[in-house]
Amino acid sequence: MNDKIRDSKIAHFCRGIRDKSLYSKKIKNNMFIESSDLLKKFKGIHEGERCFIIATGPSLNMEDINMISNEYTFSVNSIIKMFNNTSWRPTYYCISDRNVWNTLHTEVEKADLDYVFFEGSYGEYNNNNGIPFYQCSYPRFFELSGIGSQIFSDDISRVIYAGSTVVYTVLQIAVYMGFKKIYLLGTDCNYSISGNNYSTLTNYDLKEPSAARKTKENGSFVNNIFSDYYCAKDFAKNHGIEIYNCTRGGMLEVFDRIELESLF
Repeated sequence: MNDKIRDSKIAHFCRGIRDKSLYSKKIKNNMFIESSDLLKKFKGIHEGERCFIIATGPSLNMEDINMISNEYTFSVNSIIKMFNNTSWRPTYYCISDRNVWNTLHTEVEKADLDYVFFEGSYGEYNNNNGIPFYQCSYPRFFELSGIGSQIFSDDISRVIYAGSTVVYTVLQIAVYMGFKKIYLLGTDCNYSISGNNYSTLTNYDLKEPSAARKTKENGSFVNNIFSDYYCAKDFAKNHGIEIYNCTRGGMLEVFDRIELESLF
């Protein structure tokens, strides 16, 4: 095991940015500095433009994907399952959950993606298109801001704050890049009423149960997702950013809805 992978595996347990910084200084390597420099290159590169964040909820269909194929797009996780059926690729791809990573990383490494944003402690990813970030998890949230509070990062070169959905991570990346109008697609949020949580285009099974899956039954997972989205909405409102929900159906009513067809 090379030193960089060993160091990043240890860093997985240093979830807060302060802990990571202390660890980085202690081992005297440039891993975190290099990552920060990579992320700084994305600051404001899409200032004033619009983008679409494509989640993998059951409402997602190929017709909608084709409609936005010429737009700036972000997508996540099991979207790679549909790549054999389309020439479309997201402009930016993101994966941030350890269990999802364990299930999909082989396919991610083989996929023809220009940019892969991934949680920086997953040192196994060595492709040139990888853009690592450092993620502060919920326990650290609570320590920094009080029980039940969420934080939205305005500088992803330092830290991205974890949520109960990878879409929360992507929203922080999109805002950092300067997008002013952000449209959500496939964010059904139907976890509490349906056993079918993924589009038939992207369906997959995790190798291990995630924390999210364990808490779906009591509804706390869905409540946490909505808390994430309310936090994102507040940040956007205070910074001149508009977020809309283009999802066909679903339970996400935090953002104003807009029909996808009306945007073209």
